[in-house]
Amino acid sequence: MTPNISLNADALWRPLRARAVTGQLTRWARRIATMLGWEFFVTREADQKTSRPLLASWQTGLGGTDWIDDLVAKGVATNLGGNGYPMRYAIPAGALGAVLQLGAPKHAGPPVIGDDCFLPSEWTGRVKIDIDRIRSLGASDVLIVEAWDQS
Repeated sequence: MTPNISLNADALWRPLRARAVTGQLTRWARRIATMLGWEFFVTREADQKTSRPLLASWQTGLGGTDWIDDLVAKGVATNLGGNGYPMRYAIPAGALGAVLQLGAPKHAGPPVIGDDCFLPSEWTGRVKIDIDRIRSLGASDVLIVEAWDQS
């Protein structure tokens, strides 16, 4: 039996029209043409040559990297480069712990309609955050955040 799903086009595009005024639409329009969202993995820099146990992971829709890009702009995190496979960032454990204490970072991404999927605006899923392990690290311990393009 096929589910009865009714999509209100105006409701889907209203967030995009509102963001056009703020200049976010241009950035998202470029992303929409090529990707569906991001998957994040957080490890300690010191563990990069070992088994790299995960401290946190989650998935987001478009706009999911805005939080870390904002921290880079403020000088809190460092963009280590990448092309989405992955994008890599370095951030002190104290700063990331403050961001993740209430869960995965919120974002204002638009809805994503793919060939075989639909993600509502501001979607975040598969959140696994070991906040106790992150808090147990020194505030200046360097963590690596990888953001993988989910095209």
